[in-house]
Amino acid sequence: TISRMVPAKGLDRAIEALAMIKNKVDFHLYMGGGAEKNMSNEEIETEAKIRALIKKHKMEKMVTMIGHVSHDKLLPAYYRSSDVFLLASRYEPFGLTTLEAMACGVTPIVSSVAGSKEIVVDGLNGFIIDTHDRKGLAVLIQKVLTDQKLRKKIEDNASFTIKEHYSWDKIIEKFVSLYK
Repeated sequence: TISRMVPAKGLDRAIEALAMIKNKVDFHLYMGGGAEKNMSNEEIETEAKIRALIKKHKMEKMVTMIGHVSHDKLLPAYYRSSDVFLLASRYEPFGLTTLEAMACGVTPIVSSVAGSKEIVVDGLNGFIIDTHDRKGLAVLIQKVLTDQKLRKKIEDNASFTIKEHYSWDKIIEKFVSLYK
């Protein structure tokens, strides 16, 4: 997952869902994001709460908080080395990170309240779920992590979606068409 360290991003939901499957499936959660410099009080408090939650569930060896990630080189590498991109937001107007992950061929699991649900077709190029339902989220994550055939299909469809609908050439075509 990659996002700012604020409650709206639902990072606690991700930790709590993964805690339910920590003894059932092998995983490592990389939590990227946060301010490059000068974190706000909200970000500092949220990070502390997330660290406490990780400790509470004894997941210190399963979760790495990587902080700010350079968009130029590191971010695509993190996406490409991932099996799942998780956006468990309580609120998300669009979800640019979902587009980035899909472009890198990663299976997205997004919140039903996130703007990403406008991009993701549930079960075709990703999954949409009520992330308030931690158990349902845990079951879905476990399924995606253990079903390689399903994950490959979703990854291929996610990448295709971006190429066909969100490449700069396609966006320019849509703008030109709109102005005509």
